[in-house]
Amino acid sequence: MKNFFYELVIKPGKSYQQFLARFDAAHRKLVEQSVELPPVARGYMLIKKLKLDQKDESMILRAAKGDMAIIEVIVAVRSIFPDGRGQNANSNEVF
Repeated sequence: MKNFFYELVIKPGKSYQQFLARFDAAHRKLVEQSVELPPVARGYMLIKKLKLDQKDESMILRAAKGDMAIIEVIVAVRSIFPDGRGQNANSNEVF
């Protein structure tokens, strides 16, 4: 559980597709331990673990028509960011 909830985040430069596979594998390990998250909670966790900025999160939610179920979030991520990659740690916006 520690891996899924705390350690699992996208690494800089890694593709979203690679991370989706890691996210799915980590979820399967949770299920093996009899921990099942609701689809909406998994969708929320995926969005947060992708470390998206607010604009990108809004685009995903808009594409998913406000439905945060994991299936809808995955479809939205794949359609909006087919070649998406994790951001570098130093890519913070300056105000």
